[in-house]
Amino acid sequence: MIVAGFVGAVYLVIQRPTAEITSAQPKPLNVEAEKAIDLAIEEENWDNTRKSIQRLLDEISKRENILQAGFTPENVQRVLVQSLCNNNDNCSLDYSAIEEDTSNKKVLEAWAKEIYFYQQKVKVDADGIIGAETSRILKDDILITLSPDYLPPMSQEQENQALNKFNTTRQVIQEIFNEIVREVGNEFRDVSSEEIRYQVIGEIKRTLKGEDEIIDLSYAHGVDLSYGGGVIERDWEQTPGKPNLRHHQKKWVEAIYRYQKRRIKSYENYGYLEPGSRAANKLKSDVGEKVRLKLRWNERNLQQLPQL
Repeated sequence: MIVAGFVGAVYLVIQRPTAEITSAQPKPLNVEAEKAIDLAIEEENWDNTRKSIQRLLDEISKRENILQAGFTPENVQRVLVQSLCNNNDNCSLDYSAIEEDTSNKKVLEAWAKEIYFYQQKVKVDADGIIGAETSRILKDDILITLSPDYLPPMSQEQENQALNKFNTTRQVIQEIFNEIVREVGNEFRDVSSEEIRYQVIGEIKRTLKGEDEIIDLSYAHGVDLSYGGGVIERDWEQTPGKPNLRHHQKKWVEAIYRYQKRRIKSYENYGYLEPGSRAANKLKSDVGEKVRLKLRWNERNLQQLPQL
């Protein structure tokens, strides 16, 4: 997918993977949205948006990790346009309107519309104006894009909600596990069910952990070597002197949150999984693909072994 935008006087064409796009076409504006756009481009409101964007980009451009990585203010501007244009393949935003005030209504409307669509996507009140909440989320999006190691902190409220919904998360993961085991078992009939189960559990944990091998995820008793019991299979056995069940539930919440923010840029259900949610469907797809690739690789290597 190609996204275009202005950085200063330079017109940028941005190539980005289509896999991460949640809405390829802009949503039509209803009467309420049109009124919001008209208000957003009024002089005072547009001035607030301009200043918010300027402060946001100035703050990001001066961060130590951004400077060390060699990113310029132009790089940050480019990613800003990319983030806002996520709803429209044909989006073009004139960044000079941020650097210098303009009365060009079409230019202002283009910015206000993309901000409005972005706000809808990230689940904040949509008004086409960049205020504190929109600025915070947009900042996180830009930093995640520029710095793969960056992860916005999870609030205590979000963690508590995820822990309260952990039973739902556990059931969703079990369903993902059962579906993949069944599907893969039908495709690889020469592989034992025990081996498939082992591979699926391993890939669920590796997919959620990503590159952070510090996170220790306990799945089921007899499969995990750590702490003597499982969290997802609900066969927990407390070992004296070891962390309790709540501790391990928090590890799963943390891993799911990382996966949601880094892998799919989710803006809802932080740290937990709902049945049929985008995160649950993506997790099943990722894990199923990895398990199949590993089993095919094993098959090829076994076929190449010399006959005794």
